[in-house]
This record gives sequence, structure tokens and C-alpha cells, in this order.
Amino acid sequence: MAAAVFVALLIVSALVSSTYAEIGKKECTNVDYDCNRLPGSRKCGDSCRAKARSEGSSNYASACEPAVAPFKCCCTVKDPHHPWPPTS
Repeated sequence: MAAAVFVALLIVSALVSSTYAEIGKKECTNVDYDCNRLPGSRKCGDSCRAKARSEGSSNYASACEPAVAPFKCCCTVKDPHHPWPPTS
């Protein structure tokens, strides 16, 4: 019985840590539009917002890299429970 409870706790712990492992990680995706200018910058921001929401956060940052083609839309999903950047 104790072994089964221990195994269940390990599984739950692994699931929780994998869910939050992406928080703070910057991920970039190649895009076929100029995400430095409207409407491309809005499209990049919208995709980052959707990604953050799918991970349980409304706190995110989007950026377009580099300044010339080929462009990448970069998203950082931030911790929904802590301000970013931290206040002093």
C-alpha cells in the first residue's frame, strides 16, 4: 500500500514539474511574415498570448528576431504568480 502511494506521488510530482518546466523559457518559431511591423507584430504577440494561456499563464513576452528576414517570432511564457521582472 505504501509503495503504491509512493509511486503515485512520484507520478504526480513528475507531471507537475513537466507542466511548469517551460515557464521562463524563450522559444522561437520561424515565420513567413515581418513580425517587426504591423500587422505581423500583432500576429506574433497573439500567438504568444495563446501559447501562454495554453500553459496556464497570461504573463508573457513576445519579440521578433532578427531585424531582417528570415524572421522568428520568439515567446517567453512567464510565471503567472510572480511579477516580471521582479520588483525590489
